[in-house]
Amino acid sequence: MSDSDKIYHLLTHDDEANKALAYQLCVGLVAIGKTYPEKIAIELRKDVMSCLKYGLEQAYLGTLERLEIIEDLETLPPEIVQLSSLRVLDASYNKLKYVPPEIGKLTNLRCLNLDDNHLTTIPPEIGQLSHLQQLNLGGNELKSLPKELKELKKLKVLAIRGNKLNEFPAQLLQMLHLRAIAFGEQPIDGLEKVLRKMSRYEHLWYLDMEEMGLTCLPQTIGAFKTLTSLCLNGNQITYLPKEIGQLKKVIFLEIGGNDLVDLPREFTHLSRLKYLDLSQNRLKDFPTELTSLKKIKSLNLSENQLTYLPENALMNFQKLRRLNLSDNQLQTLPVDLKHLQSLQVLRLSGNDFNGNLPEVIFELKNLETLDISENGFDVEAYKHISTRLKGCHISI
Repeated sequence: MSDSDKIYHLLTHDDEANKALAYQLCVGLVAIGKTYPEKIAIELRKDVMSCLKYGLEQAYLGTLERLEIIEDLETLPPEIVQLSSLRVLDASYNKLKYVPPEIGKLTNLRCLNLDDNHLTTIPPEIGQLSHLQQLNLGGNELKSLPKELKELKKLKVLAIRGNKLNEFPAQLLQMLHLRAIAFGEQPIDGLEKVLRKMSRYEHLWYLDMEEMGLTCLPQTIGAFKTLTSLCLNGNQITYLPKEIGQLKKVIFLEIGGNDLVDLPREFTHLSRLKYLDLSQNRLKDFPTELTSLKKIKSLNLSENQLTYLPENALMNFQKLRRLNLSDNQLQTLPVDLKHLQSLQVLRLSGNDFNGNLPEVIFELKNLETLDISENGFDVEAYKHISTRLKGCHISI
């Protein structure tokens, strides 16, 4: 067996020690002016981090534009500076505790994903990434962000949710070019005041404030007129200001896990709304403000206190595909449910239905999933469901 064949065998053997030996042998060949065949080069390039460590395949590394690291790394090596053409670096879901200052030399980066690591600090050199458009730092242990972040003039998407920030980073209020901000899952002091200042963002289309201890929304929420997606899940909001109706471009709205008992009548102005989550609130009556929202495709009203749905409440939802009414106190369904001919998923589990399955359900010709578990339907009622709802997955 030739030396090249031995190296190739070591590289393709599922053993880390053998692979390390193969890289060392390649280093030895290069040191004495020899080369290795292309098939070995191809195998070497499969492990970019080892190439960086041993100084191999530098010409290839200099042309690499995208890298995803899945190695349980605790630190990014300073040699990463060799990846001079890199545009996308995904080092999420590792064990990173440290990012070297050399990260600032990767000036071609457009996207940097450091989500779900163990980072406590970010080097100030991050501000040198002049072409960066997306920065993901969620799920770490950050208590602050470097002030140099404001130098990222082309940054559009910033995700910092799930850290340990207890103050809103002041430098973000100077980054009015941001289009999307996710900073949920951390209780930030004085967030209501921060929201008033954030109304200066004129181009924001995505805002995530999930599980941040909000008890109310300021009236200035209406200033976010470019928003298309707003997440407020898991707070303690008891009411929505009438200014919510000024968010006329909103398509996705998540307000689950709050303490709402009703909606303002201005909610009817959200004519572009397609996906609405009102689950886990304290709604006792079906919000009539929803009836005019004709573009709704997904509506989640689960885990409220609804006892009935008024007639004609659902008539206008011609485009509705998913309806979740689980874990309420419903006993009947309105006959106008039959108008929901686009409905594919209907969840009714955990209510107070008894007797036979409401006949109106059998008129939903495009139904694919039906959950009627944890109710009081008669056993006999189940026997003919599958034959009448052919192709529908039924949970009983």
